[in-house]
Amino acid sequence: MVDPTWDFSILYHGAIEVVTGNLSGTTWAYLSQFPNNIILFVMEVLSFFVANFLGFHDYLMVGFLINVFFIDLAVLFLFLYLKKNHSFSLAIMGLLFCLLLTPLFLYTPIFYSDTFAVFAPIFLLYCYSFLRGQTFNRKHFLFFFLLAFVSNYGMRIKMTTFITTIAIVIDMLFQGTWKQFWKGLGFFAISFLGCFLLFQFGENYVYQHYQLSKDLKMPYTHWVMMGMHGNGGYSAEDYDIYPQNSTVDEKIQLSIQNIKNTLSDYGVKGYLSFLNNKVFYTYGDGTYFVSLKLTRKPFSTESLLSQIVLVTGRYHRYYLYFANTIHYALLFLTVLSILIAFLKKDYKIFHAILSIMGLFLFLLFWETRSRYLYHYIPVFVLVSLVFLEQFELIVCKRLSNYKKIREAN
Repeated sequence: MVDPTWDFSILYHGAIEVVTGNLSGTTWAYLSQFPNNIILFVMEVLSFFVANFLGFHDYLMVGFLINVFFIDLAVLFLFLYLKKNHSFSLAIMGLLFCLLLTPLFLYTPIFYSDTFAVFAPIFLLYCYSFLRGQTFNRKHFLFFFLLAFVSNYGMRIKMTTFITTIAIVIDMLFQGTWKQFWKGLGFFAISFLGCFLLFQFGENYVYQHYQLSKDLKMPYTHWVMMGMHGNGGYSAEDYDIYPQNSTVDEKIQLSIQNIKNTLSDYGVKGYLSFLNNKVFYTYGDGTYFVSLKLTRKPFSTESLLSQIVLVTGRYHRYYLYFANTIHYALLFLTVLSILIAFLKKDYKIFHAILSIMGLFLFLLFWETRSRYLYHYIPVFVLVSLVFLEQFELIVCKRLSNYKKIREAN
């Protein structure tokens, strides 16, 4: 377990303040600046209220158990997807692969947007698998509703989840006739709009009830600007360009001007070199940033697990070798799977491939970090395992042909 720090700490302690009635202004100032975390905050508040009602006041453990639930849910939907659309043996292989991806489970003490959204992309793909290639009718409306609800939930917890929704809509375009596409899109649009209004109502209630200021909100252009400096990751200095009490419009103008100046300074060659370095920064950490997060305020630094996982640990370098090896293997298999799918024109997992490609493009231009890949780990596993399935079929076919030749001779 770890003592909450950074944004994680503000939301955690703010949720406890709401439950206990000891309110302070820190949380409301934070949510005014980062309203994208309102739904996450509401979920923590509701969870702590339930725990408090049941007489359970160890809120860290509550968050820990919620994380266990969401992570297990992600692994479950990966298993169900592979079992339904491929084979039971491949689904078991998916479980084993997940066990090797230890950061997936090491995030359990950190209940933040990464873990709360980890099940969403793979759930969307699993849910869509019941619709893909089907003739849409009323009996499919439940799946469209689930797609719409989790899409809305996911994009408000972790915006990159919506990339999977876009990938699904694009994939629908290539399934069946135009009439089927527009019919399916209509079902989805109606469901999505209803869910959007539901979540928006919840956010507006928080805004009004706690009198949040919309002028403090950070515009989307801020994260694009931040993604163009240094290694493309978080930079506290990028917040210093805004004068105190500046409005949203003023922040947009300042960040856009900063973006223009930065592009001008880079030039074409310099910017391409920067993007290359940014890709290595994003995909070069097999721990998905979890070791650094856990090192900030751990409850214990002496246990064997701490000595392995924490950056300051005696055996951490060995864990780093292991985590990076598995991570690079995952990326290698994913790239091979994508290449083979396009070369063979096999679009069985086109929707999953589009999700990964969309995430790659998005993080090229957005503020980035290796942990931003975390909630897409099940999707990476899915795509990589399809390559192993294809490889197995090729090997079996070759062996079968070889056996026939031997028998013929």
